[in-house]
Amino acid sequence: MNLEPLKQIIFTLEKLPDDIRDFSHHKVFGTIAPANIPLINFSVSPLPPIILDQINLDFCAGFSSSEINTDAQVLNYSLVNYLILRSMDYSLTARAILSVKYNATNTTDEYLQLARRSLNGTQNLIILAGLMKDNGDYCDPLYQMAKIKQVRGEWQSYGANLRDAAQALVKYGSIKKNQSPFTYGERLPSDRNRDFLANWNNWPIALDLKAIKMCLGSFFSVDGPYDAFDNIRSALYLNYKSGVKIAINSGLNWRPEWNVSPGGIVSENYDVSAGGPHAIKLFGQVVVNNIPYIAMQQSWGNGAGNNGVYLLSRKVINNEFKAGYGTFCFKQLPKVLASYYNENGILATDNWFGRLLKALTNNPITNLWKQSKI
Repeated sequence: MNLEPLKQIIFTLEKLPDDIRDFSHHKVFGTIAPANIPLINFSVSPLPPIILDQINLDFCAGFSSSEINTDAQVLNYSLVNYLILRSMDYSLTARAILSVKYNATNTTDEYLQLARRSLNGTQNLIILAGLMKDNGDYCDPLYQMAKIKQVRGEWQSYGANLRDAAQALVKYGSIKKNQSPFTYGERLPSDRNRDFLANWNNWPIALDLKAIKMCLGSFFSVDGPYDAFDNIRSALYLNYKSGVKIAINSGLNWRPEWNVSPGGIVSENYDVSAGGPHAIKLFGQVVVNNIPYIAMQQSWGNGAGNNGVYLLSRKVINNEFKAGYGTFCFKQLPKVLASYYNENGILATDNWFGRLLKALTNNPITNLWKQSKI
């Protein structure tokens, strides 16, 4: 693995300012007791993750946010079962990665047969990173960061916080990479520098009309009565069981020891004084030797971790998620309804007003609420 790109990373994720207005995931959706979360492999990402590389940009919040919305808005839901991949094995060896590019013209049968042959028919789960053909059919992290900066009202400072990133997804939405007129570090005429890309005024305003069609409904702080690890597992499992294929946006202090992680499993022994804050996407659970891990997607290319994917243990999550960078889960739920549930709790739908609000927000006309301003 080439570690040079990782040495260039600018760690600039900011801690969250206090804000009591965050919606509570626990209050609205409840939290599953740890004993009731099965030790199975599952994912809320509807396709194998597209692993991008932020190179030396301070755009980690833009990358993790665009990855969240790629799952929610872009990828083909008819292929959900291929990421769940109950027929495959999460291996700690190189053979566990299918290094083929998925061509959208392939039949699903052909694709599944290829996967099974490549993994010798083993019977658990594998994170199949790098399968998607890079045709730009995913959310653009450069535009996403510009919209995060627009939420903040300035573009000069480096980095951002995840609440601003969440607000940008709800307020402005996303565009696809193949709709973007700009690139970074690709040695193309469309390449622009960091300051140009961060300044939302440089992006054609016509793109905003495309982006608003890809807004998320609302976001919730992942909280609960258990430790951080089990609260996150619960939120992911609730999404998985309900068919909501939206991952979690979070952040932690990335430690240098984790740059080389066999099989993607990060070490529990590390120097707590080294490293820096970084935004990440959490998208599922992987069980290794009967121990659950949270699956995490990086933005440092396929050379990092296990083809861009890392596994975080309970100890790492509980130690590192105390730092205050935030952990947010998204729903396609209009803000007005999310606010009502947040005030009234998970039983709000049992009364007539809750049922009325739900009925109204399912009306095509009132679905404009999904574009409510934060």
